[in-house]
Amino acid sequence: MKTVKIASYKPLPILVLGVLIFFLFGPIIGFDFIAIDDGGQILENEKIHRLTLDNVLEIFSSATVSMYQPLTSLFFALIIGVFGFKTAAAFHVGSILIHVLNTCLVYDLSQRLFQKKINPLLLASLFAFHPLSVEAVAWISATSSLLFTSFFLLGILQYDQYLEHGQKKNYRASILVFLLGCFCKIQMLPFVGVLFLLDYLRGKRVFQKETVYSKIPFVFIAFLFTCVALQFRKDQIAFIGDYNPFLLVPSQIAWYGMKAFFPLNLSIVYDWPTVLFSKAFVALNVGFIALGFLIFRNRRNPLFLFGSLFYLANIILHTTLFTRFLGPYADRYGYLSILGIWIAAFSLVGQKRVKTLHIVGSLVVAVFFLVARQQTTHWKDTISLWSKNLEHQTSSFSNGMRGQLYFEKGMYAAAQRDFEIIEQDPDPRFEPEKYGYLYSALGLMTTESDGVKSAEYFDRATQFDPSPSNLENAGLAYQKIQSFEKAESFYLRCAEMSSTPKCFSSLSALYFELEQFEKGEDITTKAITSGHKTLIFYKMRCFFRIQTRQMELAQADYREAQKLFIQSDSKIPDPILTSLGQMLQVTP
Repeated sequence: MKTVKIASYKPLPILVLGVLIFFLFGPIIGFDFIAIDDGGQILENEKIHRLTLDNVLEIFSSATVSMYQPLTSLFFALIIGVFGFKTAAAFHVGSILIHVLNTCLVYDLSQRLFQKKINPLLLASLFAFHPLSVEAVAWISATSSLLFTSFFLLGILQYDQYLEHGQKKNYRASILVFLLGCFCKIQMLPFVGVLFLLDYLRGKRVFQKETVYSKIPFVFIAFLFTCVALQFRKDQIAFIGDYNPFLLVPSQIAWYGMKAFFPLNLSIVYDWPTVLFSKAFVALNVGFIALGFLIFRNRRNPLFLFGSLFYLANIILHTTLFTRFLGPYADRYGYLSILGIWIAAFSLVGQKRVKTLHIVGSLVVAVFFLVARQQTTHWKDTISLWSKNLEHQTSSFSNGMRGQLYFEKGMYAAAQRDFEIIEQDPDPRFEPEKYGYLYSALGLMTTESDGVKSAEYFDRATQFDPSPSNLENAGLAYQKIQSFEKAESFYLRCAEMSSTPKCFSSLSALYFELEQFEKGEDITTKAITSGHKTLIFYKMRCFFRIQTRQMELAQADYREAQKLFIQSDSKIPDPILTSLGQMLQVTP
């Protein structure tokens, strides 16, 4: 193999890039956590709140939000250990610093790939300021994408040095780096394929015995982490189309290629196509065919093949061949992948056109910088993010997510508007629990304005999530509109499911209102035998037994209630006990 000629390292351009990266992403340091996975990964993830041996062992033996990413969780734990998590500032600074590191690694990689032909600053700038990188840097939950990219690029550089110098320390370092990257995110796996591409690029015979044998440690590690990933992510499917999802693969591959050059209308969650054979689908498939044609035409250009296959190897894991989770695309998946597109594109530039490339490329970088700067503003809070999403996506998924945030903030009118939209146009990506929450919220918001509608909403909430709280709310709503049979049915279901006193007391109150005293006695007896030997239930059962002329039993309940009242040390007389005593003609 020929020696790779690398230009001397110039720290000033990298320093300028670092300053510009902080200028671009600096505003996010003041942004808060995003209510999409940040809770599960950080705020509610108790195993990272204290860095103990038990917690570290749990981090490495369990998943976080259905993903195995222990080094990412450990990174969060270290930040919390030093800075806490009252604000998100330290996490954002950490993300920006990792992005600066990755940009430096891209700069080094560009030097090795293009030597003196292309200014490495151009490739590093396209990587640093591309709008698709905003999601990976601005969203704390996407830190895993930043971290595995660091190991991916560092591993490439180590393996490339091994190919150049033949030193085993570089080979062993590439194995270690690959292992660490897998602990950050399973998307590290295409690294194995990129190693073969490097062999090809550096003139080695890809399938000779020595070359294949050198990949055995990588393949073994990849196999282990594939098994782990399947174990934790096996049920994560949200595909909602009525067509074969494999048909989307070519258009998905072309979509990221299109966004590499035209990164507009970016979103946090993209809609699954409802109609497969649309104009956009046809255009993207034409783009995929064009990519195939370019690869065939430039098959004797090693660097073009390296860049193109680098892109395909990294993006293929994010297609419906392997995942159908939430949406067909995600901006963060292009963070590392589209680097291959720029490598392939630059390889086509002849020596006479390099100056033109630098001029045009600089203009493109400037435009990307401005678009990315604007894109970061949408990450200031989660409501802004979902509102931005609704500018480009038509499904009601964003309405449901934003409506929940409005509801939690007490912005009930806005929440009701969003929830009513998703009620009219349900999105299958919502789990039953989310629909239970939605209809329960609608029931609460319409309690005063429309009792009948409120009862119907609570009824629907129980169909999706028959929890005790939803069942009791439905019972209360039907009781309020005097639909007593419906109210009783929900209270009974609640009492059967839950042994909490609230369900029993609500049902007792209903029987009191309906003057169904025998049923009232039965339910209060059930409450007491269930362990709720409280003052309220003895008083209620005493009343019901008086009404059913069971005076001796009523007196026994009255005496028990008196004991409980005395034990409470209350200084204020209990008017209900006084009234019951008068009815029983006993002296307190």
